[in-house]
Amino acid sequence: MPVSFFTLILSPALILMTTFFQVHMGGSISATPDQGDCLVIMGSKVLRNGQPDLMMRERVSKALEVIDDSYEVIIVSGGTIDDDVPAESTVLKRLLMNGGVAGFRIIEEPESTSTYENLLYSQPLLNENGCEAVDLLSHNFHLARVFMTAERLGVPVNRLIGAKAEGRSLERQLKREYAAYVVYWLGWDWMSRTPL
Repeated sequence: MPVSFFTLILSPALILMTTFFQVHMGGSISATPDQGDCLVIMGSKVLRNGQPDLMMRERVSKALEVIDDSYEVIIVSGGTIDDDVPAESTVLKRLLMNGGVAGFRIIEEPESTSTYENLLYSQPLLNENGCEAVDLLSHNFHLARVFMTAERLGVPVNRLIGAKAEGRSLERQLKREYAAYVVYWLGWDWMSRTPL
C-alpha cells in the first residue's frame, strides 16, 4: 500500500509536536506531591579539571533544597567515558557532602553513560534498598525522557524534581534533548535489546 502524502507530512509534524510538548512540559509530570523514600540524581558532565559543569551544579543546588531526613537512600548516577576525570557520581557525592548531606546516605552508581543506563543501573540499587516510591531529579527539560525511561524499565516513580537551566546552556541542551527524546521514543525496542 503506497504511503500517502498526508502520512509523509503529518507523521513528522506529530512527532515534532509531541516532542516539543513533552520536553517543555516534563517538569510538571508528577504522580504525587508527597516525597518518596528514595532519590535518584541524574549526573551531568565533569570538566577536564575534575570540577562539575554548570548543569551538575544546578542539579546539586536543587537537590540540596529538597533533601531531608525522610530520604532513606540517595543514589547519584553517572560514570565517565574519560579515564582522566572522575565519574559523575563521585563528583555528585562530593558536592552533596560539601552541602551537608551525610556520606553514608549516598550510594554511587558510577557506570552509566546515558539516561537509559542511569536508570537501568540504578534499578538494582533501588531494589536492594527496598525503594518503593522513587523521586527522580534532573533538569526540567530532561524529565520527560527520564520519566519515559523509568516507566518503561518499571522504576516505581513517585515524582519528578526539576532543576532550572540558566543562560546559554538551556538553548544548547534543548536542541540536544529534542533529538534524544525522539530517539528514546521511537528507538526504544532497539535500544533496550542492545547489549550494554
